[in-house]
Amino acid sequence: MSLVPGTRALLILAAIFAASWAAAAASTLVVWELPAGAKAGLDSREGWKRVEPDAGRIGPSASGMAVENGSLVAFLLAGGDAVTLLRKPAGQGDAVKQELVLLDDAGRPCGQLAKLSLAEYGKGHALAAFAAGGAEARLKLGAGGMYVEILPGRGAAALRIRATSRFSFVPDFFGNDVLLDAQELAAGKVFAPAENFMVNLLDGHRALTMITWPIGGADEVLLLPEGQGANRRFSATQVRFGGKSLFVAVLAAEGIWYSHDLRAAVKDKALAVQGWTPPFPAKWMTILVKRPQAGAKTGIAPETVPIPPLPAQGDTPYSDVFVHPHVPSWFTGTQWRLYLETSLTFMMTQEKISVPDFLVALNYPRDRVKETPLTAFTLVDVMRETLGAGPCEYILDLEGLNKTRSSGAAGTGKPKAAATCAERGGLINYYVGERAESPRREDSLIATDEALVSVEKIKDFLDAAHARIQEYLAWSDQIVSFARETKAREPQTAELAGRIIAAATEMRTLWNKMIEHNKPCAFPTEWRMALDHCKDLIRAGAPDLGARIREFDPQMRGAGEEVDGGMQAMRMLVKRVRMEAALAGSEEPEALKLAATLRERCREILRNKHYKEGDSVQLGAGRPE
Repeated sequence: MSLVPGTRALLILAAIFAASWAAAAASTLVVWELPAGAKAGLDSREGWKRVEPDAGRIGPSASGMAVENGSLVAFLLAGGDAVTLLRKPAGQGDAVKQELVLLDDAGRPCGQLAKLSLAEYGKGHALAAFAAGGAEARLKLGAGGMYVEILPGRGAAALRIRATSRFSFVPDFFGNDVLLDAQELAAGKVFAPAENFMVNLLDGHRALTMITWPIGGADEVLLLPEGQGANRRFSATQVRFGGKSLFVAVLAAEGIWYSHDLRAAVKDKALAVQGWTPPFPAKWMTILVKRPQAGAKTGIAPETVPIPPLPAQGDTPYSDVFVHPHVPSWFTGTQWRLYLETSLTFMMTQEKISVPDFLVALNYPRDRVKETPLTAFTLVDVMRETLGAGPCEYILDLEGLNKTRSSGAAGTGKPKAAATCAERGGLINYYVGERAESPRREDSLIATDEALVSVEKIKDFLDAAHARIQEYLAWSDQIVSFARETKAREPQTAELAGRIIAAATEMRTLWNKMIEHNKPCAFPTEWRMALDHCKDLIRAGAPDLGARIREFDPQMRGAGEEVDGGMQAMRMLVKRVRMEAALAGSEEPEALKLAATLRERCREILRNKHYKEGDSVQLGAGRPE
């Protein structure tokens, strides 16, 4: 698979990072044979016997063994009901403990551990085999890894990872993360719409667990809540193997994730969050959790936003969806700031939109930046390390997300589309206005040639963006029809289908409002005629050319802002449909089947985006001319 240049650079960086870390940690891989009665802990190593690579083996009758690298220790103790995984302390805290339990096909624990043996030891990893009741599995730990791999054998259907967390989420690299809050869920088990990974934010803000699996594995992911009220937590995550390995990674650092309660936060002003600074440089993300006015039974609506570095006053950049919206989360130096608004004005319709009540904000490190130290890890690091660079990039779908949808793409012989505001400024103020430099050839030829190209770029952008909006509208009509048909055929899907229909219908409603308001973006014939007339004026060398062309601003810059905003608005609504489908709110098989189909349809339309789509927020201190 060919890679875009940015992706190739990331892979090279990841390879250098992995090689450096593995070399530094190679000497830390150790296997221990443990005495009878040994406990899973780091306080005492009395009676531990070190096993040398390729020089000794641990037999099936062993009472216990431990596999250790610089970060993790996995304990396999005969007679225990779980493999204990310890992440060595980060900072002054205690070790992070998790227990890995093999389950049978009915979801029951398989039994006590037995038949412990060391299958491989050397070449940078150790492979421990074990049985639990009638099930078999193997555990693999590498010298420099932040994860263990569990390879299922006969009778092992699923893995239960026991650890306490209030928040779990499914990362989404082209939409909003799907957050699940144990305190918002009443069921005894909760289906999680995870496709290749699941993240648990462990209590204490010092560690998180990321569970990953190859494409085609893990056909079911469940969260198991326990407790009541403020004490309610997910006690375990249960993942079916699907015939493939599961990887359990533990990332630890003081403040590697953070939560801030927003229920009493003051809105419409900048809020400096005290008590947390990022433990290392990274591409940090914020999940803003809101109380929706209507939605899935979970009662929360997460929105995932990056945390850019901004100057203290840089909290009101412009977007193409709302008039003067905020950047809701940003860094000033290393201080985390938030801006929560009570309402926003929709750019296309000028309607006021009330912002739902905010509940909590959560931060986590999604990916590396060049300043990230080699000893620090992010979610994308785990994905690359566990799944491999190729599958990781396929899952992230970077090529799909960077695909150029412009009709002026390479090979067509036409100019590449350009954003209308900047191109229109160059057209009027430079190509057909006063020159800022001496011409390299006859000025009139430069003005004519470059100005015509500039107009064509504007037209190309408008055409491509308008076509993208029509794709969204056709998609929403299909989703509405599909949901209605499913609802009529399968009554148990009625609640989910109703929410999907309501969300998807908003796309067509929005477009009809733009037509009613006579927005230029809704009338492509007018802007095409206007831009063709601009080209005629340029060729004719009309007097007062800049002023004459400026008369077509509504069809030029106005339409450009509107189609750009229209694309973003449609994309936001697809994300809402996907969120509603992710939070199915049901355990009915047909409802879960409908939700899975809807998520895939959302994924298909989101990945095939226009090349300018989603990049409209300008991280500056004001709105450009």
